[in-house]
Parts: sequence; C-alpha cells; structure tokens
Amino acid sequence: YPGSDSYDYFKVYPNFRFSYTLSDSSKLALYITNRVDRPGEAELRIFPKYDDPELLKVGNPYLRPQFTRNVELAWEQLWDTGSLIFSVYQRYITDPFIRVFDIDYSNPEYNIVNRIYQNVGSASNEGFEIIAAQDLTDYWSFSGSINWFENEVDRYETTLLFPAPRPFFVNQSSADTWNLNLNNQINLPYEIRMQLSFTYYAERNF
Repeated sequence: YPGSDSYDYFKVYPNFRFSYTLSDSSKLALYITNRVDRPGEAELRIFPKYDDPELLKVGNPYLRPQFTRNVELAWEQLWDTGSLIFSVYQRYITDPFIRVFDIDYSNPEYNIVNRIYQNVGSASNEGFEIIAAQDLTDYWSFSGSINWFENEVDRYETTLLFPAPRPFFVNQSSADTWNLNLNNQINLPYEIRMQLSFTYYAERNF
C-alpha cells in the first residue's frame, strides 16, 4: 500500500429518546439514533478463500464503516398479559457495505466468480413495524412482528480492486418489501423451555 488509509476513529454518535405518557397503559415515544457498523476481519481479509473452485472469496481492506441514522415514532399499548407496539420509521444509511458477486474475466478460458465486499454509496428505508406479545396460557407465550418498508438504493459507480481493478456500478432501485417473525415459547416440566420460531423475508432489491 502506498500510504495509510486510516481515519479519525473518535466521533460522537448522539442518541435521543422522548416519551410521553398518554395513560397508565399507553405512551408515545420518539427515537433518533445514530449507529456505526464497522467491517469485521472476514470482510477485510485480503487472502483469497476457496469453498468452491468457481467461487473465490476475498475481502476488501479499503472498506469504510457503515453509518445509520434512524428516526422512529412509536405508540405502545400495554395490558396485563401482553403488549402492542406500532411504529413508523425512516433510516438513512451512508456507505453501506454489501457482498458483491462479479465475474473475473482475466482468464478467458475459465470464468471465476469473485465474492467481494464493497461500500456502495447510500440507501434508505421508510416503513412501519407492528410488534405484539401475548401470554396465551400460564405456560405458553406468543410474540410476533411484521415490518413493511420501501427499500431505496441509490445509483453508485466505483472500482472493484480485488483481485484485479475493474469498474462496478449499482443501479438505482426502489421496491416495497416486508419481513415476518413469529415466536412461541412453551414452558415444559423440569424447567425446560421450548421455542418455536418462524421467519419470512419477502423478495427485495438487493
């Protein structure tokens, strides 16, 4: 490397929460949060890894952190055996890093797919989430959530550096998608707990 790619690690990430009690069992809350997600060793590792002869996995030591700012307004209702939370939110993500699968054409006789991590500009999510929890019996409790949002990815052009420099771009896209989570917790004799979970991710514009 010709020089250092370091940056200032010291930065403040303020988080703000305001809540207003509507009654003994309900309240409104406003959240403004800032978060940083730094790439791990697997995303930074430059040494190639083969799990499949046609798939070369390699990291990117030039990856930058991913920054997320979230604004959320939530209403919460409580009762003796459960709760219900409804929230609307907007997230803005700067420098998200994603897995990129791209063909390496350096060998004209044999195409190898490279899996590389790359920062891709910016993205945003806008949507709502409903979270519910209920004790059905003394030994059975249920919780679930549904999250619907519009996923927007901005157009971005860059250069993939590994294993050889080549241009790369992400098309601008926007799509509605949703997630569903269902959880059951059952208390069995002898202090044994059983959990049954179901998670569904709808198609989205990765």
